[in-house]
Amino acid sequence: MSHSIGILYVRWFSGDNKDAAKMIEEGMSKNVQKDLDLLEQELGKSSGKFLLGDHVTVADIMMHFSVSFILARGLGTSGKSWPKVEQWIKDCESTPAYKKAVDHTGYDLSQSG
Repeated sequence: MSHSIGILYVRWFSGDNKDAAKMIEEGMSKNVQKDLDLLEQELGKSSGKFLLGDHVTVADIMMHFSVSFILARGLGTSGKSWPKVEQWIKDCESTPAYKKAVDHTGYDLSQSG
């Protein structure tokens, strides 16, 4: 998330400097993409559908929001895709615990600032 937050700030505060903002975002995107590439690789090493196997762990919970936020906002992703990451998000969100938490809180990333 730390690599993507700078991109979000550039989008929020660049004003009329669209060309400069685009150039800055392109430069910052490299780190976000490296982060997502690493997550894609780690998911490929897992013996299950989550980071450490077939059960959600604190590692999945810790990473889920940040990765979902980055992808939902296209922060540094430049139209690229990470199939294992995208499937992992779906798998996390299909768990009973995630669904229960969403029902309880009314959380909806598409409605987040």
